[in-house]
Amino acid sequence: MDYNQATDMDLWQCCLRDDLQAYTALFQRYFRSLYTFALKHTNNSFAAEELAMDVMYRFWEKRASIREGANLRAYLFTAVKRAVIDHWRKKELAVTDIAVITPESLPRAASTDAGLEGVEMEQLYQISLALLSTKEREVFLLSREEGLTYAQIAARMNISVNTVKTHMTSSLRTFRQLLSPHTDLIISLLFILYCHQ
Repeated sequence: MDYNQATDMDLWQCCLRDDLQAYTALFQRYFRSLYTFALKHTNNSFAAEELAMDVMYRFWEKRASIREGANLRAYLFTAVKRAVIDHWRKKELAVTDIAVITPESLPRAASTDAGLEGVEMEQLYQISLALLSTKEREVFLLSREEGLTYAQIAARMNISVNTVKTHMTSSLRTFRQLLSPHTDLIISLLFILYCHQ
C-alpha cells in the first residue's frame, strides 16, 4: 500500500491492525495543521505542540472506538478544539475578549451539547444589549451586525470617531460585567466560533 496516497479511512483500518506505518502517515498528514490551529488559539508554540501531540496520541489510543465511516479530519480538529478549551480552563483564563461576538456568531442549537449553552448565551447577549444606552446600542450593532468601521459609523451617526470609540468601550465593558460570571459559556461560544472558521 502507498500510505501517502491512501485515504484516511484506509489508514484508519490499517491502524486498527496496529500498523504503525499507517499511523505515521496520518500523523504526518495532520500534525502540522493541528499544531497551527492550536498555535493560533494559544499563541504558545510549546503548548500548541503539546496539544497537537496529545490529540494524535489519543487518536492512536482510541482508534478502535472511532465510529466506522467517521470523518477523521473532523474528528481530529474537534479533538484539538476541545484540547484548546481545556488548556484555557487549566490556565484559569479570567478575561475573555468578547469583542468578536455578533448575533450571527451566536450558536443556534448547532448540536445537542451546544444547543442549551447557545440559548443561554443568546439570552445573555440580548440582556446586555438592553442594558446599553440607545447610542451605545446603535454604535455596537452598526459595528457588529453591519461590520462598519468606526469612521463609517461616525459618518452615519454624525458624531466623532472618538465618540464612537467611547460608546464601543462602554458597550464592551457592559458585556464583560454581565458575562464574566459565565466563563464556561463564553469558552463554549468561542469553541463554536472556531468550529466555523
